[in-house]
Amino acid sequence: MTAFRFLFCAAALLGGVLPASGDLPAVSSSLIEGEGGTQRFEISWQSRIGARYQVEKSQNLVEPWLPADDALTGNGGPLSFSETVGVSSMFYRISPAATIASTPQIAALGDSISVAAGLGSYEIRGTGYLAWARVLGGSKWDFAPTPTQIVWGLGGLSSTQLINGYLQGMLGSPAKVNLAMFGMNDALNNFAPSVVVGNALQFCESMAAAGKIPVILGITPVPLGTPGNEEGVISARVVVINQAVKAAVEGAGYHWLDISTTISTSPGVANDLYMTSPTNLHPSSLGASELGRELNRQLSALFTFTDTPLANRAWLTPNADYADGATTPTGYSMYVQAGGSTGAQSVIDDSEGRWWHVPMSPLYAHSTWVIWNLTPLSASPAGKTVDAVARVRISEGACRGLGLALASNSSGNLSYDLSDPTDVKGIVREADGTVILRTPKVVVPAGVSLVYPVLVATPSGGDATIEIAEFAVREWP
Repeated sequence: MTAFRFLFCAAALLGGVLPASGDLPAVSSSLIEGEGGTQRFEISWQSRIGARYQVEKSQNLVEPWLPADDALTGNGGPLSFSETVGVSSMFYRISPAATIASTPQIAALGDSISVAAGLGSYEIRGTGYLAWARVLGGSKWDFAPTPTQIVWGLGGLSSTQLINGYLQGMLGSPAKVNLAMFGMNDALNNFAPSVVVGNALQFCESMAAAGKIPVILGITPVPLGTPGNEEGVISARVVVINQAVKAAVEGAGYHWLDISTTISTSPGVANDLYMTSPTNLHPSSLGASELGRELNRQLSALFTFTDTPLANRAWLTPNADYADGATTPTGYSMYVQAGGSTGAQSVIDDSEGRWWHVPMSPLYAHSTWVIWNLTPLSASPAGKTVDAVARVRISEGACRGLGLALASNSSGNLSYDLSDPTDVKGIVREADGTVILRTPKVVVPAGVSLVYPVLVATPSGGDATIEIAEFAVREWP
């Protein structure tokens, strides 16, 4: 008699989120005796729409786990696997497989907490968690925007208003993966949680019917210092809404993600992570960077994004190129605002490319390094579609401000990535690895004779070192 052991990963079955006790989906397995002494092992489990599952096997838990078959995509119903086994012992498990995103874009719907990532079509703002999720993920997906702005939605709208005003437009976007965070304004107006639940399910069902993958994000918590929340009334409503939406969305087989686990709303630290005016409902750049870091982590566990942000290398301005023996790229200049000193620069070659190594020693907390390239262009850029791109990493310390602008000689800055006019303080750490900033594409206005990239970086809490690879403006067809 063949002895079978079955191991399964609860996190895989629940779309990457470890469930509470007693919240596991139904799993059944059986061993069927076949003709000629053969035996067939069968396993079935309840799936989630869009989630990907890989059945793996190992004969003794020492040999590597190998795929038992092709990965399966959840449809909201049961999935199954079976095979005939002729060995004395076999172990099986279900592991998460990356969900294939057939498009390199994400569309996102929300109120002011979400649209903080960019109201217009030319500026990605560091006060938005979606902007940080994109950058910290290596910019491997791009926004699928509305005709006039980067994120679908508008500040102050309830879940019903967002669904009525934007769902149909989102269904027509090219994005395969579609995110939604709404319900904060429902909580503020004391609308019934069932209203938000209904709208979340309508969003999910409509997206699934259109062949898209819906993802609902839990709304962010509210600090006790927020006006009207001194006794925690709004905070309690947010918790109730999140619990109700989570139960309904996951119960229907869709993704619900909590990205707020790494931010604090405790008295005394709220001002570090939330804006203080007009209310504390909106995460600051620092809070947004933490939310974005967690969103990137959870999305990366669910999806494989297909965008290749550096595939286009049609440089309109010089990239980070070096003359023989040079320790700085040709044509680049650097200025330190508010005091500080730059250490010995160098060029580092490794498996990821050639890096310009720039040590930064700030004099004050707001000391900021500004880097640009004003090399004249061989022809007028007017009428061309362009963007700016920078591939960077923090190799020592951390930066609390990081931004990229596509600048011009006569029309100011044309577009931004992680830019905010007053406050870009989200943290980029050494552990984040390589990050890629790229501004939205724009058509260069008439009369402009020079476009160039501008990178800004503000060390956080002391000395830091930034390393820069690609850093230029490029042209698009």
